Amino acid sequence: MSLYKTIRQQLGLSQHELASLLGTNRSQLSYAEAGTRTVGLQGALTLAAFVPAWQVAINTATVAAAPSPMALEAARRQAELCHIKLYPLRKEAAAMRSKYEQAAALQHTATALQQHPTLTPKQQNWCAILLDKAALTIRQNHPDKQWLLQLQIAALDAELKLYADAMAAATH
Repeated sequence: MSLYKTIRQQLGLSQHELASLLGTNRSQLSYAEAGTRTVGLQGALTLAAFVPAWQVAINTATVAAAPSPMALEAARRQAELCHIKLYPLRKEAAAMRSKYEQAAALQHTATALQQHPTLTPKQQNWCAILLDKAALTIRQNHPDKQWLLQLQIAALDAELKLYADAMAAATH
């Protein structure tokens, strides 16, 4: 089984979903899973972001003997790193959501204001500036970008759960 397919299955994604994340199409990913083509450098770099969670899942499933205290300490440290990475990502996701909603409301209000018949040219210019600012903020915080951030959070959450499960299994 190819690395692409293994990671995709570990993350519970369809070929279409993973292809979208990698910036390619489903048929290109299918060829990559079959080993006849690659998804390119950008796709490989994107896929590399998911490898830690995938490796832990494979390693956890194949460990037969009880891990050493050193391995448990390494797992504990990795879990701490996951926690450290998760906080700013969750904070960024909430900020993106808030900025997007505020910009959408600003865009709606400025559009409505711009239609008002008694606006002076200066006020119309001001509305146009607000619309430009709202459009930029919407692009910077688009739901697609929010979705990718949520996917990173989900991958880290899954990695954290795997570390916790492995440590719990090792102590029992």
